Amino acid sequence: MSQRLRRGGFRIGYAPEALVLHEVDPERASRERFIRIARERGYCRTIHERHSKREALAALAVARTRLFVARALNAPIERLAREERRFAVARGILDGVRNPRRP
Repeated sequence: MSQRLRRGGFRIGYAPEALVLHEVDPERASRERFIRIARERGYCRTIHERHSKREALAALAVARTRLFVARALNAPIERLAREERRFAVARGILDGVRNPRRP
């Protein structure tokens, strides 16, 4: 979307005070959806940033280890969610490095 806006002559900016609320239908608020969206975000990062395959594999290994440790220590659900998101983003980045889709 940001690329389409820029092509249309708009500028993208950062607004640290901005607050965005997203209402989500409770039926759509599932773990599977959360992980899918995180993985898609990781893939999107490869469109805007350059990542080597080595970096992507290293990030995935770190994320996998962090998730394993959090599960082994019976970490609180918030920590597990954070680590699952980190792992899904890393998988998405690796997806993007392996199968680039440049506009």
